[in-house]
Amino acid sequence: MPYAHEWDEAKQLPKELFKKVAQIGWFGACVGAPWPEKYAGSKIIGGVTPAEFDVFHEMSVNTNT
Repeated sequence: MPYAHEWDEAKQLPKELFKKVAQIGWFGACVGAPWPEKYAGSKIIGGVTPAEFDVFHEMSVNTNT
């Protein structure tokens, strides 16, 4: 969050940010259920499996960040 204003002004996010978000298993939650395993891999924050990931998990991740 400390860089949010700077990124907003630049109208872009650093590529490193996308890598970090993917590493912690949060990136696919931005896309929504079902988990896009082909593109986001099988690592999901909280240890949820791709088969278990549903709208409940999507909302949990996106409302708690």
